[in-house]
Amino acid sequence: MRIKGEVVFRAILLCVFLAGALLSMELSGKARILPLVVMIGGTGLSAVLLVSGLRETAREQEKEKSAGDTDEKTELNPRGQVTIILWVLAFLILVLLIGFWVAIPVFNVAFLLGFGRERVKTAIIYTAAVWLAMYGIFHVFLVVRLYGGILGLSFL
Repeated sequence: MRIKGEVVFRAILLCVFLAGALLSMELSGKARILPLVVMIGGTGLSAVLLVSGLRETAREQEKEKSAGDTDEKTELNPRGQVTIILWVLAFLILVLLIGFWVAIPVFNVAFLLGFGRERVKTAIIYTAAVWLAMYGIFHVFLVVRLYGGILGLSFL
């Protein structure tokens, strides 16, 4: 049976949640409640995902055997993968230099216009929504000061 990468990832995820559940048992009574609930929930969900992935893989292999090798194989596009990696690296460099609060809108607009080929109006609306969501989550609710970058542009 050929195992897909998704199934391997789901198995690793299950192991991480199981290890977290076991490690959270060592905490004191009140301190272990939240980690244990999260880890047990994650264990259950990742177990369901693993079982469904194994069933799906078995079904696909049965379908391949019955249909023969007439299906076209999907080819990896190395150029597309390199492009995405470069976009991620560009975002990380922006965050390092100018911080999250400025890097998020700058990168969103550049990515949506350059790679996503979206209209300017769509890019601006989406960028404003993402920035407001980040502001609401990190500044208002969590009261976390995000990294301001080497240039120190953290104005919040």
